Amino acid sequence: MNNSTPNFLLVMPRIVEYIGEGYIFAMGLPYISAALKAAGYNVFTVNMNHYEGETGDILRDLIEKHDIDVVGTGGLSPQFHIIKNIVSEVKRINSDIITVVGGNIISSDPEVAMKALEFVDYGVRDNGEETIVEMAQYFEGRGQVFEIKGLIYEEDES
Repeated sequence: MNNSTPNFLLVMPRIVEYIGEGYIFAMGLPYISAALKAAGYNVFTVNMNHYEGETGDILRDLIEKHDIDVVGTGGLSPQFHIIKNIVSEVKRINSDIITVVGGNIISSDPEVAMKALEFVDYGVRDNGEETIVEMAQYFEGRGQVFEIKGLIYEEDES
């Protein structure tokens, strides 16, 4: 993806049992979206709590419609299966899409979470507003991945 501006899709996991139920709106992804937009990146968002249908179908439509390069999501440890499903669906749709997960699920135990989530390319610890912009710049070919604070990833051993 180097030397091109990536398109981001940020996915708020579905935590309601039925569309229309009340829930506590997490502020992490809106902050990430605002930081990316302020830095000039193309950002699309979906709050799965307001969409009927299968996660994979919804994601496929958005990924194809907006030519998505990077999908970000996150949440709390109890939402593990929901987050893992989002990431695995993204990789099933297009294995070249970069997946990023943040929130407490990563911050609480980064190495364990990354291994358990399996298909995640990058984890972001703590507040990711600065980290995500540095990552976007890295995806464009600017900077070095190891210089990005708060980033968890599996180092290439080749």
